[in-house]
Amino acid sequence: MKWIRKAVLFWLSVSLPLFAAGFRYVKIDYPGAFWTRPMGLNPQGDVVGLWVSNSGAINGFLRHEGKFQSIVFPGASATFTRGINPAGEMVGVYYDSNSNTHGYLLSHGRFTQIDFPGAADTDAFEINSAGQIGGSYTDSAQVLHGFLLNRTTGAFKTIDVPEAISTNAYGLNDLGEMVGLYFDAVGNGHGFLLFGRQRGWTRLPSHRRDLYHAGLPWGHGYPRHRYQQPSFDRGSLRGQ
Repeated sequence: MKWIRKAVLFWLSVSLPLFAAGFRYVKIDYPGAFWTRPMGLNPQGDVVGLWVSNSGAINGFLRHEGKFQSIVFPGASATFTRGINPAGEMVGVYYDSNSNTHGYLLSHGRFTQIDFPGAADTDAFEINSAGQIGGSYTDSAQVLHGFLLNRTTGAFKTIDVPEAISTNAYGLNDLGEMVGLYFDAVGNGHGFLLFGRQRGWTRLPSHRRDLYHAGLPWGHGYPRHRYQQPSFDRGSLRGQ
């Protein structure tokens, strides 16, 4: 065991400086924006997210080869762009005029609305190389569930952790594995990983629900009655 420990320490001592030397930070600010928040990244380095104007308007963005493009779902009062796959297809969420949320797909310049059947609200977080879309929806009883959408068949699959009273799925990879957050019966928040052919569950280290919101300007990832269409106050945002 000692030689394994020494080998690991040696590898870390050599590799960490190399990793540090090979990376650099790039400041991302949408031109003229008061506030910019990146939310997704693909292997080509394309970045998606949201930006807030000085007047408080909220729109999505794509940063491709250093150039920005604003993403606005037609007729939306606010648009977030959350995920992008290697093909450049993007997913996110928008607020309509009644402050209801809907997921969307932007593929080859065309928007497609995504609504889980019968849901009060739908939010699309990720899209993988196969075009599968992961996200969350709020049902008519205001309970939050995760979902996985197969674009080929158009079929939705609900994602609910067995012991959860609410499940929020917001990470998806090319294997169809998903990660997210769920709350148990006493109100504690836990991370989860959904993996494998048999869809096994792994509970990640738990944390209190208030930690999940640390640093976020609105209630991201809760049932609809816990969040409304975001509004931005310049003074409060500067304190984030």
